[in-house]
Amino acid sequence: MEEFRELFLLVKEYIQKQKESISLGAAESMTRLLFALTLGFLLFLLGSIVLLLGSFALAFWLNEVMDSTTIGFAILAGAILMLTIILWLMRRRWILQPIAKLMVHIFINTDLPQDNTQSSTPQ
Repeated sequence: MEEFRELFLLVKEYIQKQKESISLGAAESMTRLLFALTLGFLLFLLGSIVLLLGSFALAFWLNEVMDSTTIGFAILAGAILMLTIILWLMRRRWILQPIAKLMVHIFINTDLPQDNTQSSTPQ
C-alpha cells in the first residue's frame, strides 16, 4: 500500500513538473515572438523612412536631369508601382514563407538538443 502511495506522489510531482515546463516553454516562445514582432516593426519603420527620403532625393535628381518636376515624380511613381506589383506577385515566397518559417522556429524548434555527431567549426 505504501508503494502505491509513493507511486501516486511521484506521478503527481511529474505532472506538476510537466505543467511548469510547458508554462516556461510558452513564456519563452511568446517572448521570442514579441521580440521578432518589435524588431520587424522597427526595421519596417526605419526602412520606410529611408525609402521615402530616398524617393524624394531621386525624384528631385530626375527633376534636374529631365528639367521637369512632373516627369521626375511620374518616373519615380511608375518605378514604385512596378515594384509594388512585383511584391504582390511574389508575396507568398518573399513574405508568407519567411514568416511561417520564423513561427515554426520560434514555437517548434526552441531548445532542441544539439546533435553532437555533426562536425562543427571551432570557435
